Amino acid sequence: MLRVRKRLRPTARRGVLAVLAALMVGSTVARAQSAALPTRADSSTVPSYNEEQAARGDKVFSQVCSSCHQRRDLSGPDFRLKWNGQTVYDLFDLVRTTMPDSAPGSLSQDAYLDVTGYIMKLNGMRPAVAPLPIDSLLRQIKLDIPAAAPPSSASLPFASRSSMSRTVHFRSPSSFARAVAYTFALTAFASPTLVQAQGREAVNLPGKTPSPMLSDGAKVGNLVYSAGQLGMDRANPDSTVGGQTKIALSTIKKVFEVAGSSMDQALKCTVFLIDVKDFAGMNAAYKEFFPNSPPARTTVVVAALVLVGAKVEIECVAAIPGK
Repeated sequence: MLRVRKRLRPTARRGVLAVLAALMVGSTVARAQSAALPTRADSSTVPSYNEEQAARGDKVFSQVCSSCHQRRDLSGPDFRLKWNGQTVYDLFDLVRTTMPDSAPGSLSQDAYLDVTGYIMKLNGMRPAVAPLPIDSLLRQIKLDIPAAAPPSSASLPFASRSSMSRTVHFRSPSSFARAVAYTFALTAFASPTLVQAQGREAVNLPGKTPSPMLSDGAKVGNLVYSAGQLGMDRANPDSTVGGQTKIALSTIKKVFEVAGSSMDQALKCTVFLIDVKDFAGMNAAYKEFFPNSPPARTTVVVAALVLVGAKVEIECVAAIPGK
């Protein structure tokens, strides 16, 4: 049988060879790129918290930490900006040294680790099969917080309000619970209705003509407030700050005694001086009235007092025992 071979023209043959070469190069590059790409490990094998650990952490947080720390401060964009890329140990160590606010470090290591896992869950990090370990591995695990963490199934109080605080404060003295208590305390002492309900009573020293402008003191509930007392005595004038301090505190002592209290029950005093150089002299006389367990005190230097020659003015608050 006669076979006829048909030869390709040189130009066609060169085109076929070029196509074959391109296909071979492309296949080689594809295989190289495939080998170079890192394989993503199964999320269940990456060291992280597990669901049981996060559930325990949620319980611990609710029972011990939520009165001082808000969940909204432990998740979201600001938290991610601060913590993403840091180690799990860094977060664990902060939790351990700041919670609970009243007694940091008082919980077990397991409890702090559970809370750490719960915070990771709040931020949308994926769980694993095994819980977080208590060993050096924590220093090797990086916090990989998603850019847009999905809402957690855990309850987030106040989440519908305005955005989170700009900085994470684990010891914030202005937490919500404290702010409410502080506001209530201010309202209780500032509101005329509440003061009237507690029975405000003027306190005036016997043998002294009451002033139409002010009382020597006032009782409200189990507290007595002294008016500001100058150390000016017309019968026995004293130009020294030490002498004026004694006169002012002696008057306050009498006010407390008339109200049924004493200097031992003093809670807070405020001292006004016109010269900071008189601070030491005032202190020397002041401590004679409070030799043991002195009350809280604020000392302020002012431009002047209402009477010429006055160097110090003092006011105090005391408790009334048995009320």
